[in-house]
Formats: sequence, structure tokens, C-alpha cells
Amino acid sequence: MSFWLSCGHREDDMDKHYNVITKSSDCDEDGFKKALAYSVVCKKCKEFYKKENALFDTEEEAMKWLMSDEDWHF
Repeated sequence: MSFWLSCGHREDDMDKHYNVITKSSDCDEDGFKKALAYSVVCKKCKEFYKKENALFDTEEEAMKWLMSDEDWHF
């Protein structure tokens, strides 16, 4: 059985995907704001997010970033 992951890649093995929290953005009537994305991705995409410093290890770390003044671009 195949699965389509949030990253857009297809995976056949249930053990080869990762639940991640990454930096993201959202747009409303006030413009762009930083946000969090909860996704299921392949190993290659997980490594990409890690390399780009957009991957969080914990939800606490993600919430700290979300509430900070740190820039949201990656």
C-alpha cells in the first residue's frame, strides 16, 4: 500500500516517514505572519528542513519560536 506524504512524495513503507513541526507562514487581512506546519514527510524532506534550520525537535521549541520576534523566513 502506498501513501502520499505532506511533502508530496509517495512512500510504500509505513516506517519510512516522519511527523515533523516546521517553520511556516500564514496570510490574513494584516499580511504575512509566521506559523507552524505539522506534517508527515519523507527522510529527504526532513533533512532539507533540518539543513534550512526550519525543523523543531519539540513542540515547546516550536511555540517558543512562534512567540518570539525572530524572523520567520527560511
